[in-house]
Amino acid sequence: MSDKLKEFNELYSKHEPLRPELRPFLEKSKFGWFIRHPFCNDMIPDLTRCAQIHYRIDRQAAKADACFENQDWEGYIGCVEVYSQLDWLAKDAYLLPDDKYWSLLGRIYGAQKFTHYSRDVIDTLFRADRPGRENLMDPDERDVLARLPDVLTVYRGYTDDKEEGYEDGIAWSLDRREGVWYANTDHDSDNPRLITGRVRKADVWAYCEGGDLLLPPEKVFAKRNRRAWSEKARAPYSTYLEPPFDVEAYIRKA
Repeated sequence: MSDKLKEFNELYSKHEPLRPELRPFLEKSKFGWFIRHPFCNDMIPDLTRCAQIHYRIDRQAAKADACFENQDWEGYIGCVEVYSQLDWLAKDAYLLPDDKYWSLLGRIYGAQKFTHYSRDVIDTLFRADRPGRENLMDPDERDVLARLPDVLTVYRGYTDDKEEGYEDGIAWSLDRREGVWYANTDHDSDNPRLITGRVRKADVWAYCEGGDLLLPPEKVFAKRNRRAWSEKARAPYSTYLEPPFDVEAYIRKA
């Protein structure tokens, strides 16, 4: 047995009750206890044997402190669990240079699996009155945005009867198929919705690879909201969106 594995086993079996200051981060589920801490998101089989949880949190906290002192903002945010990164960026945004703020925001937002839990934070972060918003994109994405038509038809799919799917989000697509797919992600819903609208390119915050756009939803005009149930769209993303969206073909056609 390696020394590292031996150390892990010792920590895992050591009698050490969860620290009181960590109890607010506990969450009970049908599978048992989970800790949802910015430095640790994991199951806890036994609340009296938490030495390895403490070790992981203390280690990440020390790494985050070191990155903070060195102004290594990517490393600092990277120490935090993905689901907490938007809140941490909001907390320390005033410390970051403008270009770093926008590039980190784009990267963090792109890593989020679910955004409905952070709708207000996301809205505030993307509406920041700071120069350098173009840093949400890489050079190739900036080039594509520059070559898109001045007025764009955009799509957003959502589920009307679930909080997970909401109408006024910032993520839209140039690809109607993608909107239909997102509308049908909740297979228990019988009311998938697709919004079709128009937006001026000047109002778009960012173009993202694959035909996605980030934009203030109130800037979308001539909107049409329709039911968009589709059995075919309940296939995996890569299967349904085959072939992938071709932005160069889209530009040529425009």
